[in-house]
Amino acid sequence: MGIEKGSKMSLSVDDVFNQISPPSGDAGGADFIRRFKIDAKDGKNSIIVREQNADLNWENEEQELEFPHDLAIDMANMEITWSNFDGERDVVGTKLRDIMDGTASPPKQPSKDHKDGIRVYVSSSKLFPEPYRELLTNSYYAKEAFKQLYKEYQKEADKHEDDAPVVTFSKPKDKPTKMGKVKPPSMEITGWTSRDVFDGGSSAESDEVFR
Repeated sequence: MGIEKGSKMSLSVDDVFNQISPPSGDAGGADFIRRFKIDAKDGKNSIIVREQNADLNWENEEQELEFPHDLAIDMANMEITWSNFDGERDVVGTKLRDIMDGTASPPKQPSKDHKDGIRVYVSSSKLFPEPYRELLTNSYYAKEAFKQLYKEYQKEADKHEDDAPVVTFSKPKDKPTKMGKVKPPSMEITGWTSRDVFDGGSSAESDEVFR
């Protein structure tokens, strides 16, 4: 049964995720990442740096990050998405909070080639020069990790209306599955910082974090 826009139904995080992507136990799925990458299979986080070569053509270079590292994450605006990168990039998304409070419907799958996922924006002045980067993934295990992270965020969000959580990424551990071992992201909220960076401010600095 779908959710009608404008309904007063209140949904949990699990309700929303189960409607878009029913639990499948061992659905692997490849990551769809732009700018900041989480690899839930090999347990790697990396940033994508785009530079012009001598022929003035753009090339992407993947730079793996060491663990642990911290990111400010705009969990308040986390989106449920459908994405397709076969040809021209096509991403549609709806904010999770709007789906949960019934003011918006879950995004509809535009085509059979679109895969469900989540999108958040992340910030760290120590890891990259841009104010923030997009993290977009359709990995089952990454989605599950972010679902649990959102639940943790909900517990303290009312106390931090003007802040974004600071999330520490630790080295992922092996998780046995029917399709082999995977390494889901290991994330924990370890502090809060001003969310100005996501509203046009500067990149989140470590000394702005209060725990």
